[in-house]
Amino acid sequence: MAIVINGSGTITGVSAGGLPDGSVDSDTLATGIDAAKITTGTLPMARLSGTLPALNGSALTNLPSSFLGSSVGFKAHRDAGNVSLSSATWTKLIMNSQQFDLGDDYDSTSNYRFDVPTTGKYLFNAGANFTGLADQDDVRLALYENGSIINPFITARSKQHASGTADLYSTISAYLDLSSGDYIELYGYSNATNTVSSGQMYLSGFQVS
Repeated sequence: MAIVINGSGTITGVSAGGLPDGSVDSDTLATGIDAAKITTGTLPMARLSGTLPALNGSALTNLPSSFLGSSVGFKAHRDAGNVSLSSATWTKLIMNSQQFDLGDDYDSTSNYRFDVPTTGKYLFNAGANFTGLADQDDVRLALYENGSIINPFITARSKQHASGTADLYSTISAYLDLSSGDYIELYGYSNATNTVSSGQMYLSGFQVS
């Protein structure tokens, strides 16, 4: 049995087994066949397995959860109240508001952290404005994973080198391999008693693979 296109453009003679003899009749297959013209039989599916992505009329469905663009991403900030930093102490910077949270994975009401929903690679960005720094004040910004500083080599560090007081804005970025159930927080440090300004600190993250 071969696939044949009749004079009206309708495909006939399609068997579930495909083309058993590899032959094609004189009215052979052509490109641009309209699927609506297939009237009998089914198309071979031997090379397809699993649940395939499909169109539901407006968007793709059946995509894996780690698919790029699968709604895993957030940006959180603090919109009320400065954060006080004790001397020589790492302090968690509490972000109590969100600009967006695509997968509802950032907790802005109790733990103030990003809870990793799926294993994969993530990109994080953060920033904070340290205020009232005096000469030789040393401030730092770091991401914590599961309650511990991730790596001192991805810690932002700034130092004031002038008389009087000043503000210093620090930023940090990190590309991390994380597992489902991990969590990420932002911490600040100062070698003196200082503050991080309300409305001038943020933490954002996205799953990239």
